[in-house]
Amino acid sequence: MIDVSIPTHCPKCKDALLNEYYEDKTGKYFRKHCKTKLSHKFQCAFEDDAEYLAHATIAISVDPLIRVSWNFKKELLEIAHGTLEDIVRRNMELETIPFFVPDFSDYDGLIRKVKLYITFS
Repeated sequence: MIDVSIPTHCPKCKDALLNEYYEDKTGKYFRKHCKTKLSHKFQCAFEDDAEYLAHATIAISVDPLIRVSWNFKKELLEIAHGTLEDIVRRNMELETIPFFVPDFSDYDGLIRKVKLYITFS
């Protein structure tokens, strides 16, 4: 697994991340997310007993909504356009771009890097 530490604050607005516990078919997770601003989205999840991230999602655009999700276990980087309904309509087909480890300490730089990868992939 890729070693990406779990943040305590949103890398964009620096507000404290909200914590939620959830379970799905792949395991038990804790999710941390920023819900204080409409201008951005940051969410990350880690397994029940892990010290490192399993997944992270950011919105590189909120209108139209474009989300980028890292799966650190599979070293997969996926892009989702539109609402959840749009994605389901497209049969959950997501675009992928070359995987890289994100640097959440420079959020605006991370957004620029993702946009560059999308443009040239």
